[in-house]
Amino acid sequence: MRMPWWSPALWVGLCLAWRKDAGIPALLGYHLLCALALLLARPRIRWGRWPTWGWRLVIPMTLLAPALFWLPKVPHFPMAHLQQVVARWPGGLPTHALYVLAVNVPLEELFWRSHVEVAHPHWSPWRHGFAFSLHHVIGAALALGWRTVLPACLLTAAAGAFWTWSARRQQGLALPLITHALADLGLMALAASQLR
Repeated sequence: MRMPWWSPALWVGLCLAWRKDAGIPALLGYHLLCALALLLARPRIRWGRWPTWGWRLVIPMTLLAPALFWLPKVPHFPMAHLQQVVARWPGGLPTHALYVLAVNVPLEELFWRSHVEVAHPHWSPWRHGFAFSLHHVIGAALALGWRTVLPACLLTAAAGAFWTWSARRQQGLALPLITHALADLGLMALAASQLR
């Protein structure tokens, strides 16, 4: 039995349409639906080969992620939303960052690059990328406003397309998992820099 690929995005949209401050239930429900889809479908998980060029990507990302912590204040940064997440998440930004790295990244990669990939192998990496971007776009639009839709869509679609392409090319999730974790670590460092 397969869960439709759009059901996690629908949950995010319903939560945030109901209440803009329902980000935590939206995130937890999204992860629960991803986990449920994986339990129902039981996709075969492969780690794949590590490409030699992977290090040329991972090393700069590893150096850049913590460097983002020292950025000055960014104009038009969604501070109100960030402060709301930090205030409501138990333990604040540090525990949220741990949750993102330990739960969000593995579940998203397993759901999008295993479950959805098996269900829709004929989709191009860009189509997978735009499907992956859907819940990010809905969340950004409803929580941060419509001016965030285009950047959220393009950035997450490009990342999702790259992760799908690399999972196919390397026949597994090793490179997508590590680069996704580093990308999210960079976002957490950027958030921390704005709260200093």
